[in-house]
Amino acid sequence: MIEDAIRAFYENVRKLKKYFTKHGNCDVPQNEPNGKWVNKQRCKRKKGELTTRQIEALDSLQFDWGVSYGDSSWERSFTELQDYKREFGHCLVPTKYKQNPRLGRWISSQRSSYKKRKRHEKKEEDDIKWLEELKEKDAIKWRKELKERDRIKQLDEIGFVWDVHNPST
Repeated sequence: MIEDAIRAFYENVRKLKKYFTKHGNCDVPQNEPNGKWVNKQRCKRKKGELTTRQIEALDSLQFDWGVSYGDSSWERSFTELQDYKREFGHCLVPTKYKQNPRLGRWISSQRSSYKKRKRHEKKEEDDIKWLEELKEKDAIKWRKELKERDRIKQLDEIGFVWDVHNPST
């Protein structure tokens, strides 16, 4: 049984090597073959469930241990948005963008998440206090909140339009 698990691991590494050769990275989207397995390896390493040899096998493919799937997916979409802006001069990607439907859906998702955040926005002094309390109570949620704020800032910096019906906001 252990031998089967080891064999399966190295079979997945072989598949990942093909992906790496084609794409130059190991950030396999979760909806593609091997995508969930890749993310699972990051979790296993954090839990100490990978052997040194397994880690070395993944390291040989420049495996990015620090990025969770959501991070790499967001960064990839952000880069695609920057490319879109360079080509068209704006960030108004249609929701049903035929050349890249995933980018159109991602744009829509960013706007939707932002609108939800805005509904729950606090006054600045309350926000600072809330962040300090969150940091003490739940460091993971606190880091996630800071990451969300950083992403909003990144989108703002490239001229992202949050409300297509009122582009000045």
